[in-house]
Formats: sequence, C-alpha cells, structure tokens
Amino acid sequence: MSNRSSSAASMLQSLGRTLTSAELAKVAAYVALSVVGAFAGSLAAVCLVPLVQPGHVLVFGNGIVNAHSSVEKQIVVFSVIALAFALCRWEAARLGAELVSRCAINLRGMVHARLIDAPLASLSDATSAEIANVLTHNVEIIVQGYSASLQLLIAAVTSMVSVGFALWVSPPLMLATPLIAVLGIVVARAYGREQS
Repeated sequence: MSNRSSSAASMLQSLGRTLTSAELAKVAAYVALSVVGAFAGSLAAVCLVPLVQPGHVLVFGNGIVNAHSSVEKQIVVFSVIALAFALCRWEAARLGAELVSRCAINLRGMVHARLIDAPLASLSDATSAEIANVLTHNVEIIVQGYSASLQLLIAAVTSMVSVGFALWVSPPLMLATPLIAVLGIVVARAYGREQS
C-alpha cells in the first residue's frame, strides 16, 4: 500500500517538473477561482434563506444578508452573489480544461522530440504500433492522471471551504467536526487510492 502511494507521489512530482512557472501560476489561479466560487456558492445559499422563508431572522455579514431588509434588496444581493458564483465556476472550468489540454500538447511535443532525436538503431526493434502507443495511449493515461489530480485538489479545497463556511454560519455544528473529519479521511483514502 505504501509502495503504491509513494509511486503515485513520485509520478506527481515527475509531472510537476514538466510544468512551467506560467502553468503553475495557472494552477494556483484555478485553485483560487475554485475557492472563491465555493465561498460564493455557500454565501448564495445563505442569501436564499430569507427569500424562501420570509420572516426568518438571519443576520450575516454585518447585515448584508438580513431577513428584515426589503425583498428587492435581498433579491439583488442574491443575484449578484449567484452571478459571481456562476462566473467563478465558468472561469475555473475553462482554466481547468486549458490546463489539461496544454499538458496533453506539451507531453505529445516532448515525446515527438524524443522520438525524432532517438538514434534509429534504438527504434529498429520497435513496431509502429508500439510507437503509436507511446504517442497516444501512454500520454492519454498521464493526462487523465493530471486531470484527476486537479479534480481531487479542487474537491479537497472546496470541501474545506464549504465546511468552514457552514461552521462559521452555525458554530454549534462544531460538535459534528470529529465525525466530518473521519468521513472526510475515509472518503479521501478510498478515492485517493482509486485515483493513484
């Protein structure tokens, strides 16, 4: 089990070394947009409460979300935050797709360059199917691993933001923190093993 996790970690480190500083900056922007989107989504859910349950007392964010304010103000606040959530999610999805496609293009370019520079004698025993396999199937597996790693990173970060937001809005939920932590560890280990 430890061999598998160490091998997955070494593969991630190898993949990380192929990323340029600009691509690492885009990964950081992808994470930041996802965090902002998760926060905006949680805040939009809180803003929806006074609209669904009129008269329900909910004061949050120095009165920005206030059940006693006018319905028009509540609708405007909810609409602005929901729009911010949608824009963050859209931009994060666009950036994530760009990162994965750029990784695929870069890896294929690196493989092509290695094949072109390889001495003919070293390729004499390789069939065209084996070379095609390196160019397509193997690169595709690496790209899928990269995409899965990005998705796991975003799932972990946005889950922490959502749980943190829930605890901030309703501190009594702190009593359930140990259970949430245990469930998070179990899910992370199960799906982390599958992805690695």
